[in-house]
Amino acid sequence: MHRRFAVIVSTAIALSLFSGCRKAEQQDRQDKPVIAVSIEPLRNIVERIAGDRYEVITLLDKGANPETFDPSMSKRATADHSLVYFTVGAFPFEKAIEKSGNGKNRIIDVSSGIKRLYDTHGHNEAHDCDHEGDPHTWTSVRNMKVMAGNITKVLKDLDSDNSMMYENRLDSLSAELDSLDTKIGEIISDARPRAFAIWHPSLGYLSKDYGLKQISVGEESKEVSPRRLKEIIATATGDSVKVFFFQKEFDSRQASSINDQIGSRLVDIDLLDYDWTSQIELIANELAR
Repeated sequence: MHRRFAVIVSTAIALSLFSGCRKAEQQDRQDKPVIAVSIEPLRNIVERIAGDRYEVITLLDKGANPETFDPSMSKRATADHSLVYFTVGAFPFEKAIEKSGNGKNRIIDVSSGIKRLYDTHGHNEAHDCDHEGDPHTWTSVRNMKVMAGNITKVLKDLDSDNSMMYENRLDSLSAELDSLDTKIGEIISDARPRAFAIWHPSLGYLSKDYGLKQISVGEESKEVSPRRLKEIIATATGDSVKVFFFQKEFDSRQASSINDQIGSRLVDIDLLDYDWTSQIELIANELAR
């Protein structure tokens, strides 16, 4: 009896302590200033530099297409109440959140200083972001280094007492990105052919960095017309394309059929993944196969 009572008391104490810890953790998260970012790769970079001093929230829903995403009211409210809102500066949903905001938070385009690419979508696709340039700036390791620097400047301004900490973390991250850039360059250097197919042309910046040619295949959610399909097959065949990258946020029943006609290898990629560096390495390794 005494033993059973002791077990009950011990269990109650343990549950109480666990509950207390959970509440403390929740309170700790609530007490942290919030930083909003438009996409997951930006959350990765912000957290690498900021550490655990902020709660970083991504506004783009998982699996959503950033070029057609319509942010909910709760996501807009998150951006409104954030200390700062980091964007890549060209997606329609980023602009929509900015326009509907209260104007009290700081909105920072982390792609500032990066030379934008234009006309990467090709074949007369109409995009709201065309006049802003190719929005996929984060798919370049070199661009990410610039973006990390822009993020660090803002964090230092927000929290000047810890400027040196942010600088040190940026130095460490920059060294890793330089190493990754060298590694990717070495992997791709022997890649033959230099061309690849991709459903949505989101690797323009990576292609520019390493002298590659991307052949855009898809028409967003539309069916590829017979005429356009014939052009794709001819171009891909002429360039001896061996790999066809397909982004997970898009949905097309035509991808496998087109891949078969090209005679390439269909590879799923997720350029919006938090672990974006692994995706870049995956792409490089597939190109070099």
